[in-house]
Amino acid sequence: MDVRISKAAQLLKASATPIKQVASECGYSDISNFYRDFKIVHGITPKEFRLTMLANIGQPYPFFHHKAVSDNREHVPTIVERPLDIPS
Repeated sequence: MDVRISKAAQLLKASATPIKQVASECGYSDISNFYRDFKIVHGITPKEFRLTMLANIGQPYPFFHHKAVSDNREHVPTIVERPLDIPS
């Protein structure tokens, strides 16, 4: 379980991949089991984890910008990648 949840945490930090897809890529066919296991390991839900990572200013993970679409539809989130600076 820890290996799958560790992979999920990396995906949640480094991409805007939907949580359901992250769960699937980590071997979970049931999203409820993924949420339960993630919360057991990290103490928060995958959504809370991602939001916490995005809220931490200065973190080396992608962050969201909203750009206007030319035909006045809703703003579309895009990801701006930042270089990873992972401490040893």
